[in-house]
Amino acid sequence: VVTKHAQTVPDHLYNERFQIKTGDLLIALSGATTGKNGIYYGEKFIMQNQRVGNLKITDPQAILEGYRNFFIRNSQMAILKLAYGGAQPNINAGLIEGLPLPLAPLEEQREIVRRLDALLTHEAEAAALLDMDEHLNLLEQSILARAFRGELGTRDPADAPAVIG
Repeated sequence: VVTKHAQTVPDHLYNERFQIKTGDLLIALSGATTGKNGIYYGEKFIMQNQRVGNLKITDPQAILEGYRNFFIRNSQMAILKLAYGGAQPNINAGLIEGLPLPLAPLEEQREIVRRLDALLTHEAEAAALLDMDEHLNLLEQSILARAFRGELGTRDPADAPAVIG
């Protein structure tokens, strides 16, 4: 969740009910971003805005944050299909609460989260390598283009290093 363009709220408007804390899972409830979600990792004090849902865990003995996060991320398309409204899709807390959540025992949730984290780490590493490969391909194309234009290997003799000996 990006807070770069967030508005400042005067202290007298503070309401603990709308405070967002590190680890909270936020979800867009309307508009073009309906169903998109993110986790707040900041340390700055912020409050929830209208049409943004904060999916809090009420029983930490029943569900782990990581398990909830993966479930919502995986359910983004299902959530969007539940949206109602014409030009501006909307969802509400009831629709999200109605999603069938397969609750495994906490130990199984831990293992599921551990494995998914590992897979996502490998996915991110692979994406970085693919990105690097793409950059290398672009560099290769650029070098070949310069070579075919005769721009490689031509140097002003004045720029050449002096040879001693």
